[in-house]
Amino acid sequence: KGETIANVGIGIVGTMSEEGKRAKDYLDKFIKSKPEFFANASMIEVNSGGIPVSVSSKTFVGDGIVVVGDAAQQVNPIHGGGIGLAMNAAKIAADVIANAIDEDNVSAKRLVEYEKIWQDTDGNKLKRLMKLRHFIETMDDESFEKLADMLSGDDILKLVVDTDLKLLLKVFIRKAPSMLTLAKKYLE
Repeated sequence: KGETIANVGIGIVGTMSEEGKRAKDYLDKFIKSKPEFFANASMIEVNSGGIPVSVSSKTFVGDGIVVVGDAAQQVNPIHGGGIGLAMNAAKIAADVIANAIDEDNVSAKRLVEYEKIWQDTDGNKLKRLMKLRHFIETMDDESFEKLADMLSGDDILKLVVDTDLKLLLKVFIRKAPSMLTLAKKYLE
């Protein structure tokens, strides 16, 4: 944020955390493990909340209603961000709603056009990212660190932004053939 202010945050999968541990417990442990960074630091603000990461809702529409963003579980399952996804969904929804109002038909059957357009674009992207997340969740710490060492910054961007899951298979063929079987199970 600046020369003397930083955001420090953490995200956890509740079902994978140790019994009774909250995200704040992991954050406190991390801060204590880095005294060289945090010795003279003080906490200014604490925020917490849930991020609705899962395969998207069955439907985003009803008679006279559409949902977008967190309400529709339109969240990147890798990093938990969703502003861009929500903005895309809102634009699609607005176009469909405007046409539906012009046609005097705001039934769920009419509004489902928004859902179809979204599923064909960002929805497919999120499905691929969910596959990547499930694959990563199967890895132990050593395998995850090995994967991180194999990937460049550009590779990581291609995975998370472009959802190029074939890139991982190519990396494994070159650098870790033993991981191919597991990767193919989750990434195809």
